Amino acid sequence: MEKDYRVNVGIKALLGTGGMMPLPKRWLYEALWRAATAPVFLIECGEGTQIAMREKGWSPYPIDTICFTHYHADHISGTSGMLLSMGNAEEQAGSPDWSQGA
Repeated sequence: MEKDYRVNVGIKALLGTGGMMPLPKRWLYEALWRAATAPVFLIECGEGTQIAMREKGWSPYPIDTICFTHYHADHISGTSGMLLSMGNAEEQAGSPDWSQGA
């Protein structure tokens, strides 16, 4: 009898499908993996990633790890905006404000 090595990884979503620049309704390549008891992974972070997430109704707050397959601009150019969005979402979620010495 063969073993079943499949794992339930929860929600898998392609937020974008590729291209050299984001277009209306067509974002650069990003994928998000979420499972109930595991860290949340964002794979690639092209320009407009946080907008694509917002369109799905998801918050960037629970992202634990951002992974890159390579460092071309269409895979990393949204990183600064995503980090800012993650920080803002964390503040709205009620986490301590470390800048105030909490």
